[in-house]
Order: sequence, then structure tokens, then C-alpha cells
Amino acid sequence: MGTRLTALLAAITLVLIGVAVITAVLATPEAPESETGDRAALAALYESANGSGWRNRESWQSHKPLGEWHGVTTNDGGRVVQLDLQGNELRGTIPAELGGLARLEVLHLGGNQLSGPIPPELGGLTALRDLDLGENALSGSIPPELGRLATLERLVLRGNRLSGGVPVALGLLPSLEVVELRSNPLTGCVPEGLVDARSNDLDLPICWQVSDRAALVTLYEATDGPNWERRQGWLTDRPLGAWHGVTTDNDGRVVDLELPGNSLRGSIPSELGGLGRLRTLFLDDNELSGPIPPALGGLDELLFLGLSGNELSGPIPREFVNLEYLFMVDLHDNDLSGPIPPDIAHLYDLALLRLDGNRLNGPIPPNLDRLYQLTVLRLDGNRLSGPIPPELGNLTNLDELRLAGNQLTGCIPAGLRDGLISDLADLGLPYCQ
Repeated sequence: MGTRLTALLAAITLVLIGVAVITAVLATPEAPESETGDRAALAALYESANGSGWRNRESWQSHKPLGEWHGVTTNDGGRVVQLDLQGNELRGTIPAELGGLARLEVLHLGGNQLSGPIPPELGGLTALRDLDLGENALSGSIPPELGRLATLERLVLRGNRLSGGVPVALGLLPSLEVVELRSNPLTGCVPEGLVDARSNDLDLPICWQVSDRAALVTLYEATDGPNWERRQGWLTDRPLGAWHGVTTDNDGRVVDLELPGNSLRGSIPSELGGLGRLRTLFLDDNELSGPIPPALGGLDELLFLGLSGNELSGPIPREFVNLEYLFMVDLHDNDLSGPIPPDIAHLYDLALLRLDGNRLNGPIPPNLDRLYQLTVLRLDGNRLSGPIPPELGNLTNLDELRLAGNQLTGCIPAGLRDGLISDLADLGLPYCQ
């Protein structure tokens, strides 16, 4: 019994000692891990940027609070929120560790002699509002990771040796107002999202100017441009609006492309889907063949689409459902096959839909009654089968309906009886009772 009691007392003693040790550790006033990480990041900058040669390095590498280090501002929690060492004679490289300053809002290291690349780790500074690395000797490319800085309002990289292109991701930053990239040997084009950013005076074209021109050149090359009937201005250095059949807006963007009856031969290139402001596309009555590129579904400002009188084949792209502003679709007299995509019923602004004179098969989608604005619906001269959906009677704005030359069965819905220009009498079907 005595042995057991002794063992029990020993165990209790060990537990009490452990509790005392834990309590003592918790009570020890140590710097939080986050502040320690900030201190380590600043120490890395000091080492990599020749801190001993700085003009002002007061308190750096000391045990004083970081807010007492020259150029460092901290918040109430001791975290670094601003680092301003502008013109402080920094030399060397920017360390990747700076990307760990998670609360940093302002980083000014401009006007020094920093060299080497911009660390992609700076893309991890998710609180950053102002980044100034201008007037240094930084080289390499602009890291696309900077496109992750969603709160960034000002970006200054001017007067360096940065090369390569401007990352597209920078043009997508929602808060960016000031961009200064000049005096760098940058190439390529300026992303469209940076066009309105103040002080962006690069001697580079805007990317859409390059892409619009490239799309038209591709169309010319893919459709036997040298043998077009009218091709004035094409492939010259004249503004795109001076090219035959091309209309541009005040920014020089292509908004209308009209080349009907112009002896185009070949296939429609998918690059036309990059004409981001295109409102009108008329390529009717040519000798175009092959499929309709699904990429045309990216023309999200398109209002009028006319591709009739060609030799286009294959299905109607389902991607057309993305063209929510379409007012007119005319694909008649081609060689299109497959079913009518039911998703086409989501084009609520559609007023004219002509699919006649193709080889479309399957049923007429009953949900076409969602096209409330439809005034003309022509599906004649295809291989459509099954009954006429009674839902078509809900199209109260419909003026013209043509369905003949198909393999339709059943009866003609009573809702289609009056006030229509139609070929219903040629179907050989009774009216539904």
C-alpha cells in the first residue's frame, strides 16, 4: 500500500511541475510570431541591400520596436504597414522575404541602386496599396504575380531595365489608378485595362489595337483576300476604319465588319472571336465553307450576325447562347446540320431568326416561345421532324413564320391560326381542335 501511495504522490508531483512549467512559458513576454516574421523580412532586406552603407539606418538590426527603425511604420499590433526607404542609397537586390510582410500597405524603395529581378513573392502582399520601385536598375520581366495585388492603387516601376511584355493580369487589377512603366525596354503591347491609368505613357500599342488588326489580317489570309472583289486599304498601315467594310469607334476598335458578296473563299477563322467590340458581322453571299467557329460566341457585344448564302457546314455552335444582345441571326442557305440548340431560346432580344435552307434535323425546340421579341422565324427547307410545338402560339410579336419543306407531323396549333405571314397552308396538316 505504501509503495502505491508513494508512486501516486510522485505522479501528482510531476503533473504539478508540468503545469507550472507551461504556466511559466505562457507568462513569458515574447514577441508574437507574426512580428518576428516581419523583423526577419526586414533583416533580409538589410543584408541583401547593403544596409551598412545606407544613408540612414537608425535602429536597424537593433532590438528596438520595428516602428522605431528608420522608414518603418507599424500598426497597433507591431506589424509593418509601411516601408519607405526612398532615396536611401540601397544597393543590391530585393529579397523574396519581403513578400512575407502580410500587413504591408506601402512599399517605397525607389530612387536607389537596386538591381536584379522583382521577386514574384511580392505578389503575396495582399494588403499593398502603393508599390514604388522606380528609378533603380531592376532587370528581368515584370512578374505576372503582381496581378494578385487586388488592393493596389499605385504602381511605379519607371526608370529601370525591365524587359519583356506587360502582364495582362495588371490590366485586371480593380483598384489600380496610377501606373508608371516608362523608361524601361518593354515590348509587346499595353493591356486594355491599363489604358485609363494615369501617367501610363509607354510608347507601345494597346493590345486590342494589335489583336483587332491581327484578327482582320487572319480573315484576309484565310479567305483568299487577294482575290476579293473589294479590298481597299486591307493589309496597309492605314487606320482599320479605312479598310473596306470595316467601321471603328472613337478608340479605333472594330465595331462593324461587313463584307457581303465580296468573293470570300475558305473558312471563317476563330480569331474573329477576339474582336471584342464587334456589333455587326455580315459575311453573307460569299463562298465560305467549313464550320461556324464556336469562338464567335465570345463576341459578347454582337447585335447582328449574317452568314447566309455560303456553304457553311456542321452544327450551330451552342456558344451562341453567350451572345445575349443579339437582335438578328441569319444563317439561311448554308449546309448546317444537327439539331437547333435549345439554348438559343436564351437570346431574349432576338427579333429575327432565319435558319431556313439548311439540313437541320430533330424537333423544333418548344422553348423557342421564350423569344418574346421574335417577329420573324424561318425554319423552312430543313429536315426537322415531330410536331409543331403549341408553345409557338405564345410568340405574340411574331409576324412571319415559315415551316414548310420539313418532315413535321401532327396538327397546326390553333394559336398560329390568325394574323401571320406563313406557309402553314403548305404543310398539309390539319389545325388542332
